[in-house]
Amino acid sequence: MKEVKVVSEETNNKLILEAIKDRLKLGNVKFGHDMPKDGEMNRDNMNEAYEEVIDLVIYIAGVIISDITMKDRYKKGYEILHQYYDSISDEEKPIVNKQLDEIGL
Repeated sequence: MKEVKVVSEETNNKLILEAIKDRLKLGNVKFGHDMPKDGEMNRDNMNEAYEEVIDLVIYIAGVIISDITMKDRYKKGYEILHQYYDSISDEEKPIVNKQLDEIGL
């Protein structure tokens, strides 16, 4: 098995496991019991999973559309800034450059 290099104590896997644990605890509190096996308590886990996947696709599509819209807005803002950058004084350019660098532009 390939050796895994741990970069920090807060690895992505640890964060994912914590999110799963938190979600299971929330379900226990909300419904008053553990996650039922398929068929228990009249649950159809496959159908519920199918419905959740459809919901996930809808939510992800919304995030993607929002991300695309935000990128378009940043691109337009960058184009406007670039258009006026030459009119900024030489003394102010390092300040502006630092601010742009801090936000990844």
